[in-house]
Amino acid sequence: MPGLHAEGSVVSNLFALLCWDVMFMDVVDVFHGPYQTCPLDMATTDFYTSRTHAVDSRLAWIQQASTQVTTGT
Repeated sequence: MPGLHAEGSVVSNLFALLCWDVMFMDVVDVFHGPYQTCPLDMATTDFYTSRTHAVDSRLAWIQQASTQVTTGT
């Protein structure tokens, strides 16, 4: 059985795609310059506590998402 050695990049990329607006929402003191690649609280528990409503809403949206593929006609 083939495997994928990606060191978490698949999960990181999916998180970034699905939660981009949550990551970069306006939170006090997490952005100090225009060239930051992520908020300063990204790898802390403060990330969730600062964005509780937005994170919970996004996770609920993902949980409710359909796995059906629709095609445009």
